[in-house]
Amino acid sequence: MAEASSVGAEKALAQKPCLNCRDRKIACDRTLPACTTCARRKKTCLGYATNLSWPRAGDKRRATVADVRSHTAARPVAFLNTSVWDVSLYLESTGEKPSASQMALWRRTPSPTFSLREPAFRSQMSHADYSSATQMVTSQGDLRQDICKLLYRMSLDDETTPALAVRHSMNAISYLNLKQSSRSVQHHMLAVSALRKSVADLSDSKATSQAIAASLLLSIYEAVSRPSATKDWSIYFDGCLMIFESGHRAQNMYEGDGGTLLDWVLYYNIFYKLSITHWEHRTERQEIIAHRGVVLAQAATHPRRHTIQSTLGCSLELLGFLSQAVDLLRERQDTEFLSQDHQQMLDRLQHRIEFIDQRLCSGMDVEEYHGTGSRKHYTCVARVFQLAVMIYLDRVVRGSPVSSPLSRAAAKEAFGILQDLGVCERPFPMFMLAFQAEEESDRVLMIRALQSSKRRRELSNLDLTEQMMQRIWAQQDLHGGEGGDALVVINAIFSACQTPPCLA
Repeated sequence: MAEASSVGAEKALAQKPCLNCRDRKIACDRTLPACTTCARRKKTCLGYATNLSWPRAGDKRRATVADVRSHTAARPVAFLNTSVWDVSLYLESTGEKPSASQMALWRRTPSPTFSLREPAFRSQMSHADYSSATQMVTSQGDLRQDICKLLYRMSLDDETTPALAVRHSMNAISYLNLKQSSRSVQHHMLAVSALRKSVADLSDSKATSQAIAASLLLSIYEAVSRPSATKDWSIYFDGCLMIFESGHRAQNMYEGDGGTLLDWVLYYNIFYKLSITHWEHRTERQEIIAHRGVVLAQAATHPRRHTIQSTLGCSLELLGFLSQAVDLLRERQDTEFLSQDHQQMLDRLQHRIEFIDQRLCSGMDVEEYHGTGSRKHYTCVARVFQLAVMIYLDRVVRGSPVSSPLSRAAAKEAFGILQDLGVCERPFPMFMLAFQAEEESDRVLMIRALQSSKRRRELSNLDLTEQMMQRIWAQQDLHGGEGGDALVVINAIFSACQTPPCLA
């Protein structure tokens, strides 16, 4: 019995002194539930819980922060308009981090805030109504509205199946922009059905031209409405080129409406080729479509290749040189990149771009800068386009740094023109000039020109262009000095988009 009571007494003792005795540093009998020492002193026992105390002032043994003087001043880093994606791309290009494609991408392109007026099916619409409904799919800066007028005539001249294909395609894009998806899909299905019937029986050149226009409109519709389905637009664009090739063998398409349509197809074909080349998610089929030589060869043999087309903003010959520059693009690790033959081809192409002769087309008689059909406006935009192609060849294809005398001279002249002109509705020249905008004054000039252009043409892809320009400037600021490899930057920026961005 004595042993049992002894064991019970041992179990009744606490393992540590109570808080009162511990604080007074006196002996504690550790009796549970309360200390008898505290009872004799007529104090309330605080128990045997763990005592958490903050270190006293000057207690070096329990100090939470070492008192070590820093020998270097703090240098906080602040980034303006720079995202995690920008920093990850910079670290990847300098070999300090894994692929930037694993990082989060910036937000998608905002949808246009301007709503098109709804084109009623089988109604009598004015030319202005239908022109506003097709501005989203025509070339930016077409002051004479050649394509708008052509599509207007194609869709409303008659009630044939090819005309209905064009009309339904235009309505599908218009309803899509109005965010009426159900009606947009309905007209899209009607357009596809009408196009299939048209392709089966292309009896004359008019029907062929209408089928080409409908195919191109449907390819643009697919690219806009289904950004995740990157193959859909290429199917329609391939069909557009196939119809064009068969129609071209049958008759001459250089004059009249056929010539206007040819200009439009060439314009988009070259910029699709540019985008897909720099878009790392491209498929083999897309590469084949983009590099079809039959259509691109028209730029070199076109009788009006030296003329500045209102649809294009420059001459077909200059667009052909841009296509050749894309063909000469090589990876920096490629042995052919540093070969003498390759450098000689670049030098020859540079000489041809420098001394190209771009002539004005008819209908440009107004002398003011900002008048519709202005001679000076078209001349200046064509010159800026020429300088942008020069910068692309030098910075992207040849791999020259931002300090290259050729690119700096071209950019200096282009900024001077932009300062005088005040607007530039063409995305490609603005995008390429961003690679040479080293000073804040140049960047402010470009932003103001873009804002002026967007006020004139609210339905455009200049919002995406501005976002990509800011990504370029972020890389320039992060790299400093030479600004990094332009090919790496443009590949990363294009590949961050869900579909190949078009700079047309």
